Amino acid sequence: MLTVIAKITAKKNQIEAVKTNLKSVITPTRNEEGCLLYDLHQDIEHKNIFLFYENWDSVAHLEKHRMTEHMINLGETIKDLLEKHLEVNLFEKL
Repeated sequence: MLTVIAKITAKKNQIEAVKTNLKSVITPTRNEEGCLLYDLHQDIEHKNIFLFYENWDSVAHLEKHRMTEHMINLGETIKDLLEKHLEVNLFEKL
């Protein structure tokens, strides 16, 4: 099993737009083969920071996910709304 933590930092004046777009990919992603968990979180103190906590069956499933139409569209839609580049860390269960 693979765990992914993806941190998204929105520009302070784009929080709602980024949140709406991030929420739009939850259902299609949860329906993807190999997706075990896909949850979105928002920082309590710093409302412009979002975190996806994901579990995937394999790296291959994650790679397929990254190439889906909804993820490509998300990247294009929010790229100018972010304060900095997306931060992604991959972990394996021990």
